[in-house]
Amino acid sequence: MSRVWEDVQGRIFGAARNLLNAEYVFAKTMADNPHFYTTRRRWPDNNAFTAAASVIQSEGERAFYGDYNYTELSLNGYYYWTMGAAPPVTEVINRKRRRYENPWDEYAHLYDASCRDLRHPDEIASVMSVIGSMEGLDVLDVGCGTGLLLEMAPELMPERYTGIDSSEGMLRELAAKFPAHRRRVLCCSAENFYPECRYDLVVSMFGGLEGVDVETVRKLLVCVKPGGRWVIMLSAAGMPADCSQYFGFTVPYRDKTAEMRELAGGGDYEPELVGRYHVFCGRRPMDEDNPLAG
Repeated sequence: MSRVWEDVQGRIFGAARNLLNAEYVFAKTMADNPHFYTTRRRWPDNNAFTAAASVIQSEGERAFYGDYNYTELSLNGYYYWTMGAAPPVTEVINRKRRRYENPWDEYAHLYDASCRDLRHPDEIASVMSVIGSMEGLDVLDVGCGTGLLLEMAPELMPERYTGIDSSEGMLRELAAKFPAHRRRVLCCSAENFYPECRYDLVVSMFGGLEGVDVETVRKLLVCVKPGGRWVIMLSAAGMPADCSQYFGFTVPYRDKTAEMRELAGGGDYEPELVGRYHVFCGRRPMDEDNPLAG
């Protein structure tokens, strides 16, 4: 983990905690662009507001609204932007719900019925034996889809569960099957997710992290508690092994086997082979200092 990467991620994590918990007001005068805003005077810490504005401007991406060009930062399913003034004199930070374009939205209502036979029961049983009981654990489910992990682990209580997925359609299916957990899921990509708390277990089933780079995986693992574990399934075939091709499209794929071996335990680490997937596992040492997580 490079010092530059650690410094940048540390700044974003710090800003995310404050932005996600700030007090927002609906912008009533902009009906054509519905959004909310917060102001410097609403923040108890003036320096924290300046730091958040600085992170938005330095780490965000360029975007356009009409003829106006600005910088927006995507965090946990929201866009954040300022009006462009220097951070020390910025007075307003805006927030708007982000809508992801995800091909699964169109097929989410067919997913369970169509893919159940394509998702091998022996693969599910094997990975669940690796994960083990989740009773009493705080669990982050990355790429939760329609709720396979919840289906296989009825011991997962809503207050101990967080699921993220960038498909609104898949999350609607999950909410219909598990209404008690519907407020515990977030429409957000793994790249844009910055955890507000730490977890005993981080899980990604059946290639939920296929399309992201290893730095995104590294960032997610920041939120593992000391002594906590992570279990990530990635295709072993050099291509996505999910059933997206059944519907006529393929999900993005990045081969990061070598990097995942390093994350899991070094170059000699061999992931467990479960059907068409490699299962990578790791545990955070009890005494490991983690400068990014609060």
